[in-house]
Amino acid sequence: MPKINVPGTGHGEFTSPAGNRYWEYKDDKIKKILDQAIWIIQHSVTRMKSCDDCFKALPGGRNFNDVWKDDRIWINFEPRADRDWYGITFGVGGTDISISQSAFDKGRWWVAGTLVHELAHTNGATITSKDADKTLLKCGLVSAYEGVIGVQSVAKKDFYV
Repeated sequence: MPKINVPGTGHGEFTSPAGNRYWEYKDDKIKKILDQAIWIIQHSVTRMKSCDDCFKALPGGRNFNDVWKDDRIWINFEPRADRDWYGITFGVGGTDISISQSAFDKGRWWVAGTLVHELAHTNGATITSKDADKTLLKCGLVSAYEGVIGVQSVAKKDFYV
């Protein structure tokens, strides 16, 4: 299972060259929402063959459960709510995901959807297609589906490629 970046794990914090933060979860309230989102994924998404199949079709070729079991993946926190995204992965195929405050403001189901979307990027889904967001339709998280390609302005709901 992906690891959660909390103090004491040794993963630490970093800011990407683009200015995106991959920080530790230090706020208990935020961490609780993340734990609830992980529970949703563990007890629902991991049981869906349709989710496994759509992940297997991504460029990385791994099914959802294989990605979910990958303990090289880290779930980090972006504490700012002014980002134009809910989640970000440090490079397509990367192993560091950051979930923004904006996603947490929308609740555990949104965080679960954001996490699944970002896990698709760890499995090779590009930022120039809707592939990562489409996984939500097959993984029981249609309520978090927006059909996003690249970056979507959270505030304005404008789409950018």
